[in-house]
Amino acid sequence: MIQMHSLILYLLYGIFLGPAFALAYGLREFTPEVCFISLTVTYIVSVALIQILLSKLGLESRFKNKVFSKVSEMVQARGKKLAVKMDDLAYKFKKKFGDFGFYLALTSFTFVFGVYWAGLVAYLLRLDLWRAVYAIATGTLLSVGFWMYVVTKGNLNPEAVTLFFLVVTVVSIIYGSLRERYAIAEIAEKDSQRLFK
Repeated sequence: MIQMHSLILYLLYGIFLGPAFALAYGLREFTPEVCFISLTVTYIVSVALIQILLSKLGLESRFKNKVFSKVSEMVQARGKKLAVKMDDLAYKFKKKFGDFGFYLALTSFTFVFGVYWAGLVAYLLRLDLWRAVYAIATGTLLSVGFWMYVVTKGNLNPEAVTLFFLVVTVVSIIYGSLRERYAIAEIAEKDSQRLFK
């Protein structure tokens, strides 16, 4: 019979410390099937909660404001005025997928630390709501099965794997920053040329 206290502790580890840490604890207490199913269901529900929470916190507006303010800063630095709608700028930026590296980083970060920390990162980076949710969901779906394999088979070092994904996260954030800067500069340049012809 499953001990409720141990199950709650296992799921809290999964929520706050990520799947690797949770499974290292959970597999000592439960069968692999119980660990896999309970953590997967918890993460699926958590992704839905993160989407609702980020939506209520206005992540979509934060994303549009970030794009608009960065484009405005670039245009003002050249002494020009830009009169375009935020929605239009955000659409062009999304179309160019200027922040692709951020979503790779978010997927990788979710893979290591779980959905709630990834939700906080998405909010702090002011990412597009739905792309952030998809990145978190992707990291979630991949992580439980992968970490189950790592912990049960024991042929991979969990610390080394965690370090690897942290490096992937950092590199992806750097790439995302550079790609975002390039895409915004390109949008600002094209729009200012169109407006000032």
